[in-house]
Amino acid sequence: ADRVVGGFDEGFAYGSDVDFSWRLVDHGYRIRNVPGAVIRHDWGGWRRQLRRSYAYGQARARLYRKNPARLRRVLRDEPMVVAYPAFLLGLPLTLVFPLYPALLLIPAWRNRSNGAVRVLADHLMYGAGILAELLR
Repeated sequence: ADRVVGGFDEGFAYGSDVDFSWRLVDHGYRIRNVPGAVIRHDWGGWRRQLRRSYAYGQARARLYRKNPARLRRVLRDEPMVVAYPAFLLGLPLTLVFPLYPALLLIPAWRNRSNGAVRVLADHLMYGAGILAELLR
């Protein structure tokens, strides 16, 4: 597979695994799940996780820039890639519609068992990373 799709793109600080996976799938390979596999992550503290979320957002924007055909399915496959940057861009609406930030109550409720504040902070930083990369 490596000869067909190439290896990891070293131009990515984050996201090279997704880029590689997308190329595999685009060339007809299947990625399989191994139910018994054990994966451990050292997520670190809050600050480290927020920095990582921002970097993941930047990487996702780069991935879609490199793979523009996937943009056709972004709303279906990864609505977060659009929703959080759009929410951040809409924050000035708070001046006219003070309840605009209340839109975050929807994902907060959906993620209440995972720590709503942490999840929202991660997602907003992810969205900020996407915007930062798009504005580069």
